[in-house]
Amino acid sequence: MSLLPPTLYLVVLKYELSTKVSSLFLFNSLPYIGTNWSDIFPPTSITATQLVMSGVPPTAETGVPFDITICAQDAMNNTQTDYMTPITLTQTNGTPATITPTSPQVPVGGCITYTITPTAPNEIISFSTTSGMLTPDASGDINVIQGQSACYTDNCDYSIVPVTLNIENDNWTCSAGSYTVNGFSTTSSPSELWLVSPQYLWNATNAKYTANVVETFDGSTLEVLYSTNYSGNPATATWVSIGSYTASATLNIAVPAITPGSNVVFGFKYTATGLAAGSSQYVVSNIVLKSTECANISITSCDISDITNANSSSCNDNGTPSNPVDDYFTTDISVSYSNPPATGTLGLYKDNGLTLLTTIPVGSLTPITHVFVGVQLPADGNNIQLVAKFSETPSCSFSKVLTGITNCSNTPTYIELLPAPAASVYLGEPFNVNLCFTDGAGNPITAPMYATLIVDVSPITTLSLTNTSGTGPCFTYTFNPTEVGMATVSFYDDNFDFFTSFNINVLPQPCSDIFISEVADMDTTNSNKFVEIFNAGISTIAIGGYKLNIYSNGSSTNSYNNTSGNYDWCRCSFCNWNQWHGNLPVYLFTL
Repeated sequence: MSLLPPTLYLVVLKYELSTKVSSLFLFNSLPYIGTNWSDIFPPTSITATQLVMSGVPPTAETGVPFDITICAQDAMNNTQTDYMTPITLTQTNGTPATITPTSPQVPVGGCITYTITPTAPNEIISFSTTSGMLTPDASGDINVIQGQSACYTDNCDYSIVPVTLNIENDNWTCSAGSYTVNGFSTTSSPSELWLVSPQYLWNATNAKYTANVVETFDGSTLEVLYSTNYSGNPATATWVSIGSYTASATLNIAVPAITPGSNVVFGFKYTATGLAAGSSQYVVSNIVLKSTECANISITSCDISDITNANSSSCNDNGTPSNPVDDYFTTDISVSYSNPPATGTLGLYKDNGLTLLTTIPVGSLTPITHVFVGVQLPADGNNIQLVAKFSETPSCSFSKVLTGITNCSNTPTYIELLPAPAASVYLGEPFNVNLCFTDGAGNPITAPMYATLIVDVSPITTLSLTNTSGTGPCFTYTFNPTEVGMATVSFYDDNFDFFTSFNINVLPQPCSDIFISEVADMDTTNSNKFVEIFNAGISTIAIGGYKLNIYSNGSSTNSYNNTSGNYDWCRCSFCNWNQWHGNLPVYLFTL
């Protein structure tokens, strides 16, 4: 008989209920290596024996909710996913907190989550949970501290400050405390657009910055930052990033430690390429600055909170119905502010702060709001970017986009040559062409125009452009003919909104009149003698208007007079005579 190897053998007794027969099974060569029995024989179902709570915080803030999750588990901490007995959560200590949903609740997947919102500070709260015959669980102590309060809640109080506008002038807009931006422009055209908070005098040791961010179109980044040296231009300030987002999010940002006494602004920085893959649409709302020390965070001496307009007029053509450039409308513009500086002026600007419209001394301001009455704005169909700011505190500014109105004058659709150029010119003699913007009826008008139109000469060797002058509505172009031939001159702009052209023939330089170009006596015996008369004009000349006198052999009497025939311009004619020999004078006279 051989001995069995030193191996642990498992003996399993299987009891068959149907036959009431016991069977002994011997599993050979199964070494014991410390494996749990449940791993070797996993149960066909889990039997819950206990309740287990998770997510219980050691500390909570009043008014700030937190979650507790309770699961039905077995002794091996496996959740029974099909457990359906209601689970009850009961507060056992402290001022009653808000519990949602209402306890008890039927678990889903063996678990239920309750949201707890503490209601009283500076105390201990605790909870317990029960369900059927399961062993209950308890939360332990939760220390409730004073929650951070809302120090400042935004309602379109942030300044809209673009650093780079795309070709479509897309920018932030605000309505009822909800800001929206979308820098998509169908072409590569970058945007850098900022929302800048009011300036705070900062002496707090704790604060949170909260907001809701919704991204509609994916593609670009939204960043949250703060600055302690902002002076009205985001591009020149030093910023510290406290959050960056590329998707929808609920912001709950702890503000880093800031040197007490600092002047602080917060900013949302939106960047976009203009293309679909790099131009998100974001909606930012419910912006709140929170702290337990709201008394130590105060808006500094100045804040402009809004710009509104009312009583807008219709378009005025300014007395020039054919000139849309000077069309305008008027409107009353109200600027709302608090704590203005003691000196300087409040200015209202257009073109994103580049063009001053009107100002008022600070000493003449009424409390809270000033109304600029009858402000004149261009009527050109474009929206108008208004900026209000105090001269002594440039960072105290506010930007608002107002909807513009269309013009009411006729829009020119023509450029014309006034007068029409000559049909021909002579080689080497410069000539001028006068080009005007017109109302389509030949009347020059001041209108939106291109400072320089494109000039095309074909063939290019025929004429050269030597000078351009004028400031509109008419311009003068000087051309120099450089080659004989026909040329076409065209004027147009990049978009081909305006176009005109003309043809011109460059002629050789003309001569002045007919003259004797040669007298020849080829021999002395035959009639091989001639006088060459050259027509130096530009058209055919009848010789009948001239008299040719020949004085033979030194005679003082005219011996020949020819008054017939036609001579083309710049052509030669030959007369053959035998009336003379040797030296003789020949004269050509005009009759």
